[in-house]
Amino acid sequence: MSDVVRKIIALSILIIGAGLIWVARSLQNEAEAAKNHIDSTISEAREHAASQDPRLKTAYREERGGWIYVHLEGDPATIGFQHGYELGPEIEDAFAAVSAGMVHSTRRDWPFFRRVAREMLWPKIDPEYQQELQGIAEGLAARTGSQLDVYDIAALNSFEEVPDYYVPWLNKQGKTAEAPNLKSPGNCSAFVATGSWTKDGQIVIAHNNWTNYVNGERWRIIFDIRPTSGYRILMDGFPGVIASDDDFGINSDGLMVTETTITQVIDVTVTRESTTTTSTSTTTSTTTTTIATQPGSAQPPTASQASQSLAPAHASPPATAAAAPPALSHTGAPIVFELVLAALLLAVGGLILGRRRLFRRRRA
Repeated sequence: MSDVVRKIIALSILIIGAGLIWVARSLQNEAEAAKNHIDSTISEAREHAASQDPRLKTAYREERGGWIYVHLEGDPATIGFQHGYELGPEIEDAFAAVSAGMVHSTRRDWPFFRRVAREMLWPKIDPEYQQELQGIAEGLAARTGSQLDVYDIAALNSFEEVPDYYVPWLNKQGKTAEAPNLKSPGNCSAFVATGSWTKDGQIVIAHNNWTNYVNGERWRIIFDIRPTSGYRILMDGFPGVIASDDDFGINSDGLMVTETTITQVIDVTVTRESTTTTSTSTTTSTTTTTIATQPGSAQPPTASQASQSLAPAHASPPATAAAAPPALSHTGAPIVFELVLAALLLAVGGLILGRRRLFRRRRA
C-alpha cells in the first residue's frame, strides 16, 4: 500500500470520527432539550393543577422594595400549604443555602439533622405546628415537585438552634475529636420605647438583624397570617420557617414581640436622650425593621404600609444563588462515549501512520 493511500485512509478515519462526534453531540443536545421541554411541561401542568386547589383561594403574594409580602389564611395545615406553595422557589433556594451552611459549619451530614428533627424535635412540637410544617412540605411539592419531606422542613426550621446551640453542646458532652469551634451567635439588637420616652407617647419598636449574607439576603419575607382561630399576625421571616426567627412581629391585639441574642456586648450606656451600645464584633447588617402602632390596634398595617415601614432604604432583591454542581447522571454518558471514540480514532490513525514509518525504516 503506497504512502498516499495510507495518508488518505488515516485522514478519512479522522474525518469520519469527527463527524460521529458531532452527531453524538447533536443527539445529546436534542435529548437534553427534549428532556427540558418535558420537565417544563410537567412543571407547568403541576402548577396549573395545584393552583386550582381550594386551599389557595385566600392566599396571595406581592413583591415590593426587595421584600416579598405573603398573605396566608386558614387552619394550620392550610396556612402551611399556602406557605409552601406561594414561596416554593424561595424555599428550595433557602434550603439549599442553609443546609449547605449547616453541614459545613458543624461537619455533620444532612441525615444527622433529619434524625435530630425526627427523633428529638418532632415529638415535642405542638400538633398545630406539626400540621403547619406538614402543610409546607405538601405545598412545596405541589408547586415545584420537591422531594423534601416534613423532617427536612423541620430541620430547616431548626437552622438556628441545632447547629449553633445543640451541636456545640453535643460535641462537648461526647468529647468529639477535632470538633469545629462553634459558638452561640450574637446577631441582633433591638429597642422599645413608649410613654414619655417618645415624642408623641406612641410605641416605637425596632429590631436590627446582623447576620451573614447567605442567610440575610433570603430573610426578606413579610408574613401576614390570619389564622382561623387566634389573632392576625404580621412578622418578617424566612422562607419555609414558621417562626419569624428574625424575632420581630406584632398581632391584631396590639402585642409586639422582639428578641435579641447579644452575647458580645461589653459596654451599654443608657440615658433619656440616647442609647449607645458598643460591641466587640462587626458583622453585616442585612435587615432592619421598625414599626410604630397604637396600643390595642385592631389590625396590623396593610401590605403597602408594611412594605414601606419594614423595608430598609438599602433593601434590594437578593442575588441569585449560585447553582450547585450537577450530580453525575446518564446525560454524562455521551460525553464519555465521545472521548473514548475520539481516542480510538486517533489511535487508529496514528497506528496507520506509524506503520508506514516503520515499514519505511525496515526497507531502508
